[in-house]
Amino acid sequence: MKKDVFVRGKIKMVGVIIILMLGVTILFVSFAKAGLMITIKNAKEDGLGKIPVRLLIKDEKGEVKLHLYYLPEVRTLPISPFYKIKKLRDYLWINLCRQKNEKAKMALLLADKKIVEAQLLFINGYPKLAMSAARDGVEELEYAGWLWSGLEEKGRMILGEKIYRAGLAYEKVLMRAKGAMDVDQEEYGQIIKRLNDWNEDQKKKIY
Repeated sequence: MKKDVFVRGKIKMVGVIIILMLGVTILFVSFAKAGLMITIKNAKEDGLGKIPVRLLIKDEKGEVKLHLYYLPEVRTLPISPFYKIKKLRDYLWINLCRQKNEKAKMALLLADKKIVEAQLLFINGYPKLAMSAARDGVEELEYAGWLWSGLEEKGRMILGEKIYRAGLAYEKVLMRAKGAMDVDQEEYGQIIKRLNDWNEDQKKKIY
């Protein structure tokens, strides 16, 4: 009899834990959706970019013009205990975007954030984590470019130019690591070459 009571109590406890976990998951997804809506709204109003990167770009006519690419602020780095929650939120954000153009914009935003992470990690003395963030940023940029290539013509060129400028801004930001003693220069060179090759390819697509 005591054994049956113990088993029933254990089953009840497991059921309560499962319900609590489901509740927390639903709550987190709801917060992620709300955050996504706010982020998309701010992106449309150009309210996310805070850090300007000056770029001199030669257009199709050969004229060199000054452009500013704005990177977002980043508050949570891989050294934070809350970083895994941020990664989960980012994963939900990209997967909750249903329209391809919104997904491309979100991929670009996440790439921007990764590059800012890399910059801050370099500054704070975490070169290995910085290189990992830089690599992730380039991969996310490539993904944004791939999504962009499948878009219809309406509004395509504006986003394409933004993605191209993002790649140029990333190169400039990552120059901080060039020649640094605590940075694996071979790995750094591979990332920069990959980014440079991608930038050249993107340039051909928009000009």
